[in-house]
Amino acid sequence: RRNQSRAVIVGHISPSVGSFRHTQLWKTEYIQRYYEIVGQFNDVVMGQLFGHIHTDEFRLVDGADKRGMNDVVGNGGGGIVAVDTPILLGPSVTPLHGNDPSFRIVKYG
Repeated sequence: RRNQSRAVIVGHISPSVGSFRHTQLWKTEYIQRYYEIVGQFNDVVMGQLFGHIHTDEFRLVDGADKRGMNDVVGNGGGGIVAVDTPILLGPSVTPLHGNDPSFRIVKYG
C-alpha cells in the first residue's frame, strides 16, 4: 500500500468448493482466514489465479451472496468476507478427466 504496489496471488488449490465432487478444498478455518486477509487487501490484490480442478472457471466471493460456501463455513456462510477480485481457475493442459486441453493468457494493466 505504502508503495502503491499491486499483488497477484497464485496457487494450486483454490479456497473454494470443487467443481466435480462439490466438496470444500481447504479446511474451513483456512478458507475463513484467507478471505479475511484478501479482504483486508482488496485495494492491493488485483488477481487470484489457481488450478487443480482442470476446468476453465472464475469465482466471485461476495459477502452478501455465499452460494456454494454455505457448507464450508456453516450457518449460512457467516464469516466470509467480500473480496473484490475474482478467482480465476485455470483449465487443464492435458486431456485427463475428459477435458479439452487449453490455456489462458491473463493480462493485468
